[in-house]
Amino acid sequence: MLSRSGARERVVGGRTVEILALGAQRRNAAAKEPMSLITIVISLVVVGVLLWLVNSFIPMDDKIKKILNVVVVVCAVFWLLNVFGIFSGFDMPSARVGGR
Repeated sequence: MLSRSGARERVVGGRTVEILALGAQRRNAAAKEPMSLITIVISLVVVGVLLWLVNSFIPMDDKIKKILNVVVVVCAVFWLLNVFGIFSGFDMPSARVGGR
């Protein structure tokens, strides 16, 4: 259950204990500060380099590599759409470019 402060409550040994929802606090803090364009570019470069490393150095069947590439690209596109505020259909961390 949630308390008025937004923390989760759990009954332990007959007592109600509040459990801080740190993930929600981090998401709220991230939503207040806009994500810089440099951070977005660095994130995409890191994802691209990791995908290249996996494709180059881990032996896999070509079909599996294609599936992995498609999944990573689709996830990156959904993440970018979420960051720019165009798509918010999933409960992803609330990082936005530009403040509102």
